Amino acid sequence: MAASIAAAPAADVLPAMDLHYQRALLAEMREEDALVVLAPGLGLRFLLANLLRQYCDPEHFVVVLNASADEEEHLISTLALEDVKPLPVVVNNEVSIADRYSGLRQVSDVSPDGP
Repeated sequence: MAASIAAAPAADVLPAMDLHYQRALLAEMREEDALVVLAPGLGLRFLLANLLRQYCDPEHFVVVLNASADEEEHLISTLALEDVKPLPVVVNNEVSIADRYSGLRQVSDVSPDGP
């Protein structure tokens, strides 16, 4: 996962799986660029959902690599339930080049004051 991180808002509400080491990882990732490697069962979905919630706006660019379709669906549905806008966009080999660029233009044309 790579991220261009600017000053981010603090996490207001954290999901139920909120353990001390997860808070420490989130705090460290907010302070500087990071690469995180976790073993299964240590809360990767929790961390990704929190990072995406914090950086899910047109001013930030976050790339999640090698996510399965199940993980993509889980993250997007979690953010949708929390009314996060705009929701992340999945770009993979099934998306045409024209649609990729069209989606990127739509995201980049959005400003905090409106289109």
